[in-house]
Amino acid sequence: MTVDDIHEALDSGQPFEIQMADGRTYPPPHRDFLAFTRERAAVLLPLENGLIQLLPLRTMTGLTIAQQRADQD
Repeated sequence: MTVDDIHEALDSGQPFEIQMADGRTYPPPHRDFLAFTRERAAVLLPLENGLIQLLPLRTMTGLTIAQQRADQD
């Protein structure tokens, strides 16, 4: 997984989930919760107890992007 993969998911405008090496998945709540440098990325997730969980790029294994659905009239 690369920084470009995350940028593509963000640019799609669709909700997405990040898969981690331990099998967990996380949906970033908003693009402001993602931090980037040229070669690194991290997701900061707020926890209920006021702490923040950091998900580093090196432990991310993939993305699932929601498919855009056509409007039904």
